[in-house]
Amino acid sequence: RDRLGLIQLKKDEPMTMKVTRTILLLPEKPAQPRVADSRIGIFLTGMSRFNGQKDQIEDFSVINRWSVQPSDMEAWKRGELVEPVKPIVFYLDDAFPELWREPIRRGVLRWNKAFEKIGFKNVMHIEDFPKDDPEFDPDNIKYSCIRYAPIAIANAMGPSWVDPRSGEILGTDIFVPFNFTAAIQKKLLLTLSAADPEARTTQPSARQIADALTAMVARRAASAFGVMPNYAASSAYPTDSLRSPSFTRENGLAASITDDVFYNIVAQPGDRERGVKLVADALGPYDYLAVEWLYKPVPGAVTPHDEVPELRRLLASKEGDPRCFFAQYASGTYDPRVGAGDLGDDLFRSVALQSANLKYVAEHGDGWLSGRDGDYKFREELLTEMVLRVNSLALQLMRYIGGVYMNPVYEGTARPACTAVPREVQRRALREALALT
Repeated sequence: RDRLGLIQLKKDEPMTMKVTRTILLLPEKPAQPRVADSRIGIFLTGMSRFNGQKDQIEDFSVINRWSVQPSDMEAWKRGELVEPVKPIVFYLDDAFPELWREPIRRGVLRWNKAFEKIGFKNVMHIEDFPKDDPEFDPDNIKYSCIRYAPIAIANAMGPSWVDPRSGEILGTDIFVPFNFTAAIQKKLLLTLSAADPEARTTQPSARQIADALTAMVARRAASAFGVMPNYAASSAYPTDSLRSPSFTRENGLAASITDDVFYNIVAQPGDRERGVKLVADALGPYDYLAVEWLYKPVPGAVTPHDEVPELRRLLASKEGDPRCFFAQYASGTYDPRVGAGDLGDDLFRSVALQSANLKYVAEHGDGWLSGRDGDYKFREELLTEMVLRVNSLALQLMRYIGGVYMNPVYEGTARPACTAVPREVQRRALREALALT
């Protein structure tokens, strides 16, 4: 038992483990797969097929998704909202603190809005652990559960199980860490305390815990039904618009709730009082597009490849819209629009606003924590996080240096596949990154 072959954790020490095994009978008839497209971020299952005309084996991928079919196809075609044949049901662990339960429900059910846009109602369900069902077992993969988990990871996580023949998701779990409140303490202080007086403490309020839980569970629920995190979504909106009460109320903070942004990190003192939105808990345009591409039926399509023209037309209609641009985290090594912990389309402006917030915390933090941190341990940890945050701001700017804007290109795409960041922007980024460090 070692870690990455470098550090030995245990040796010659007995250990007992309890393991649950589930044998699940696959559907007799596989669901119809849907062929993947690199312009939309969906978890995938790889496949191969024999092409007799070309005398070769072709590799391709199908998406992972639940089987969501209209209970009344004719009513759906008429534009009526219809129930699915089989809803997506999550069971909520009864070990959760009572104050956590409703925020978690909100996070899951928020996605019903996206399904309603494509003609479905009540797709997402959430129910308590059954008390009178002797067959119910949260460790059985046929039950999708949201679990209260004694794990050190401070973010929600969880596996999914799919039918390898079709990519159909058969079950999934979401694990919410028991130490969630402690995990958001420093993040709140560093990113929101300038704008939100309620964050100037070592103990988040009930409102802050509820808001953060809703946002985190909604983000993880996206992965649970197939949508990958979109690390380009936080760069879709103008940075200064993220300090506008009307803009943030209407649009949220990012084009997708799946991006790695929890709070309005560019908000400044007084913004909360003006009504600026501070928590990234709203679905964005990309989320609605992803659900439509994933789950909207294509009437008349007999095979997965019959669906491709219609699905490509949908994505082509969003070409050039930054709110619908998808990129994985790895793309951030060369594309300045892509990364974790950033917000807004202008990194220079965003970094300046975040730096101002950190200075505000440095100037006032000792007074806020007076009498609440007698041994200074929390303050030491906060200072370490602050130094790391300054370093991350410099790294955000350095994405411009040698940066290339990358776009997935299909036949007929108007935009070029790649465009270099202008030289003057790269030089400015180098100057301002050095000034930070």
